[in-house]
Amino acid sequence: MSNKGPPKTTTQVERDILENEWKECRETVRNFDRTLSWHRVYSIIVIVALMGIATDLFIRSNAVAALITGIATLFLLVIVFFLERHYRDFMLVTVQRPYV
Repeated sequence: MSNKGPPKTTTQVERDILENEWKECRETVRNFDRTLSWHRVYSIIVIVALMGIATDLFIRSNAVAALITGIATLFLLVIVFFLERHYRDFMLVTVQRPYV
């Protein structure tokens, strides 16, 4: 005897498909969150290090080098901001499901 049970109805098949899509969506969002957290941590470390270097250069009366390091820090901050927006937009697109 087989334990397969009655055949699945169309509604059950659609539900299984939606459930599989939901699992894939959750996994993708989890991966985006992990990547975004990684970027945040390491970008903060690099920005704080650059600010420390700029402060040290300013104290040593090397204003030009401190200015260049400060501009590099601001440039990196802007890049991180746009990167976070980019990942957030990807997450929003991942969650949206077109209704057919």
